[in-house]
Amino acid sequence: FCGRVLDIVQRTRPTEDKLVDITRRMRWAKYAQIAEILTVFLILNLIGMFAVQIALLTPSGQGMTISWMESFYWAVQTTTTIGYGDVDIP
Repeated sequence: FCGRVLDIVQRTRPTEDKLVDITRRMRWAKYAQIAEILTVFLILNLIGMFAVQIALLTPSGQGMTISWMESFYWAVQTTTTIGYGDVDIP
């Protein structure tokens, strides 16, 4: 009986390999989450950039020109703050 109990305890005790594997998986999951957040942030900003440039093509935006970098600045500022860009977009 004692030999069986000792065998069960040894099997359930985490070994160094299991701990290293769990640590490696947790680190990978953290990096995957950061990559996902950055990807979503980039996609939202690209959509904002294109939306600004398309808004300038409308009749109310005639005579106004904004470079792609200004569009990018507006999109980043709008997504990272309250949402009030300091660039007036028609």
